[in-house]
Amino acid sequence: MNTPPPRRSINSVIPNLLTLTSCCAGLTAVRYALEGEAERALMFILAASVLDGLDGTVARWLKAASQFGCELDSLADFVAFGISPGLIVYYTVFADAPHVFSSVAWGTTLLFSMCCGLRLARFNVANLSPAEGKPEPFLRGIPAPGGGLLGLMPLALMQIVPELAQHPLSAPFYALWQVFIGLMMVSSIPTFSPKKLRVPQRFRIVFLLGMLCVLLLALELPWHTWVAICSLYLVSIPWLALKMRAQQKVT
Repeated sequence: MNTPPPRRSINSVIPNLLTLTSCCAGLTAVRYALEGEAERALMFILAASVLDGLDGTVARWLKAASQFGCELDSLADFVAFGISPGLIVYYTVFADAPHVFSSVAWGTTLLFSMCCGLRLARFNVANLSPAEGKPEPFLRGIPAPGGGLLGLMPLALMQIVPELAQHPLSAPFYALWQVFIGLMMVSSIPTFSPKKLRVPQRFRIVFLLGMLCVLLLALELPWHTWVAICSLYLVSIPWLALKMRAQQKVT
């Protein structure tokens, strides 16, 4: 006699619902890009990134982490931060480009999306066979959510300075930017990992107050905050590389 499968609690469903909502937000962003509403498209990508950060945290709080949730999260990340940003840029920045350049731009869009997919596949394989010894305190390459936000950073800057969208070099620059961010996602360059950040006990109140200030600033000036955080993240990459090289010389 076959035994019925064990019933899952509501706790195991909540993180997956957040993941699916993140995916839906990414797809909705494409809809608004097709309708010419770049600002709303960016808002939904921002919402997708917030939901992506919450699902794993909620899963750990509720002790509902699972392999199914990890796989679903990777698929949602590919849609929200691999496919959606590329399509948003293509239909917003490259929509009025000449036919020849439009074909090139579509190639850079495909490259960006495929690099995101490769990045996520490499991440999943690494989780299946974790390396022995002490884990590295950083990531290898830019993670998919970071790649999606960085890929859209120039478009967020155009919301602050609309004149940039009319500049004749804006479209060629954006095509090169997509290639750069895509290659950074599949690279092995060490990058900062917020999840591995450990704040000393005596600084936690200050850290929480700082995060609250950033949140309030993001609500008031979302595009300025987006560009500022992405810029700081890019600056942290060479800083981390120099720090690691100095540590290797010491050892």
